[in-house]
Amino acid sequence: MEEVHPINVVVMESHVFLSERHRKMLFGDTPMHINRPRPYMQGQFIYEDRVSVSTPSGTLPSVSVFGPAYPVTSVELTESDAKRLGISDVPRESGDVRFSASCILKGPFGVVDAAESVLIPKPFLCLSPEDAAWYGLRNGDTVRLCASDDPSRMLDRVCVRIHPTYHASLHLTKDRLSAAQFSPRTTVQIVQK
Repeated sequence: MEEVHPINVVVMESHVFLSERHRKMLFGDTPMHINRPRPYMQGQFIYEDRVSVSTPSGTLPSVSVFGPAYPVTSVELTESDAKRLGISDVPRESGDVRFSASCILKGPFGVVDAAESVLIPKPFLCLSPEDAAWYGLRNGDTVRLCASDDPSRMLDRVCVRIHPTYHASLHLTKDRLSAAQFSPRTTVQIVQK
């Protein structure tokens, strides 16, 4: 019988990844302050500093900024926050901003017109190369997961992301967490590759 490894859940609130150019436009040369590491992602972190995200339909006044700097600015929203901003795009893979919605970002030192930057991220499963080898998975595969304590609670077509700095964890928005009837304390397991 195959050994079962429970996988922890990380609940994503709305957040922003900034390019270095946009970071300087919003925060100037002032150093940003790290609040805490991102769970299960070694070398990544969440800043204390926040930005506002606006569209013609509304504003989110205080959105977390994740670091370090990214190649392209990406604004990743929960489904409910996207609705507040009038954004009805279908969920995408995290970081896929091609032809996505736009917004205005505001920080203490400036404003950025962030064209094609907004998305609702699909759930994704982070694995280290060692974890992936154990499960027999490759980067970009999709899997079905279930709650460890209730196999009837399922989450389908979850994309696998593999990186040496990752630790096994399922990342999903609070809205998807609720829709799957999971809680932040739920652990999951792979039931279908």
